[in-house]
Amino acid sequence: MKQLENEVIASLRTALEHLDTDHAVVREQMYKAHDLFGDHLMEWSEAFGTLYNGMLEIFRAHTPMPTGQYRVSHVGIGYSSFPVTTWVADKEQPVPLTAIELVARFDVLIHAWSARSEQVA
Repeated sequence: MKQLENEVIASLRTALEHLDTDHAVVREQMYKAHDLFGDHLMEWSEAFGTLYNGMLEIFRAHTPMPTGQYRVSHVGIGYSSFPVTTWVADKEQPVPLTAIELVARFDVLIHAWSARSEQVA
């Protein structure tokens, strides 16, 4: 099982390394990690499942969600008033992280997980 865990981790790290340069490698490595994780879904430990979710969160940080809020205004038609909801984006949006920053976060996460798993074993 340790070999499969290392393969998933290596695929995700390779995908992160190539985020800014080669999107074909990113897609290929993400599919490989996703398929490998899905093929052995019932065999993973809960700790590795939590780690996998953390790794995906780091990958998703490359394209942060826009910040803003919904504003509701009312439009009067005849004797009725209907609410109209519109999205208003904030002036300052989150800055997308570079591949180098994401790989550094990824390495910290893997190092912490490795240290924790060595303590348990």
